[in-house]
Amino acid sequence: MTNCHGLKLEASDGKYYQTDCANAEGIFRIVQSIPSKKAEPFKKWLAKVAYERIQEIQDPKIAVISEGTFGLKTKAHKEIKELGKSHNLRDHMTPMELALTMLGETTTAEIARNEDAQGFMENRQAAKTGGEVAGTARKDIEKRIGRKVVSRQNFLPKKEEQKKLL
Repeated sequence: MTNCHGLKLEASDGKYYQTDCANAEGIFRIVQSIPSKKAEPFKKWLAKVAYERIQEIQDPKIAVISEGTFGLKTKAHKEIKELGKSHNLRDHMTPMELALTMLGETTTAEIARNEDAQGFMENRQAAKTGGEVAGTARKDIEKRIGRKVVSRQNFLPKKEEQKKLL
């Protein structure tokens, strides 16, 4: 059940009328309950955004480190590798991508430990710095090898290729 409160709001005629109002959560619940095909694209988008947000909340520093390391959000990195939502990006990284990821994470842990980072903001700053260190290393590597580190190449074969192997 959605929590809609009747509040007296001024109408265009200058009179005050009882009007149903809801907070953001209530409005999202109302939208999700609309049984219309026209509402489906918005409902899917809303679910996708919520899913991504939950992932960031579970471990926000990973997203910050990855973005600093590769200059891409996780979603964009997955798109380059042509991975679906259910695929674990790390399982499909090349050895170079994994090494840079580990560099960013290890650097972040050391910075957080050295600075005795407490709370979200301090840990986020440590993650940003750790990602920047790994990002600088990635750029230097790319300059020396003459190509991008992030590529479509996957460490694990795709499901179709796995079936062909069997």
